[in-house]
Amino acid sequence: MSDGKAYYRPKRDTNGVIMCRSQKDQEACIFADKVRDFRQHKYDNQTLYTDTEAEQAAQNERSKCDFIQYFAELKEKRHKNSSKSIQVNWNRELALLKLYTGGKPLLFGRIDLNLIEDYKDLQIALNC
Repeated sequence: MSDGKAYYRPKRDTNGVIMCRSQKDQEACIFADKVRDFRQHKYDNQTLYTDTEAEQAAQNERSKCDFIQYFAELKEKRHKNSSKSIQVNWNRELALLKLYTGGKPLLFGRIDLNLIEDYKDLQIALNC
């Protein structure tokens, strides 16, 4: 170079990963490249989505969760030490939800006004 210093550039493979002499160093370089790739992907996606779009994506992910499972977990979390009458009410409601869906999962995304009205009609028909 013109300033009298020598600069060395490491050899890279076709994927851009530095080629090392020892197997252990090569594995470390491959791991570092995977970490770099993951972080770059995360950074790229962060700039693609606004906060509103990120919240919408999170909402979309939550809509794929099972409401009945959530309800059962909520019952255990909130009313583990509650009175028997409160636990009976929650258990009855959980049983009615399972009866309404035929034992199938009820996704949050499927819950709408029509479904709520149908569920209310079921409760009225069963005199709950």
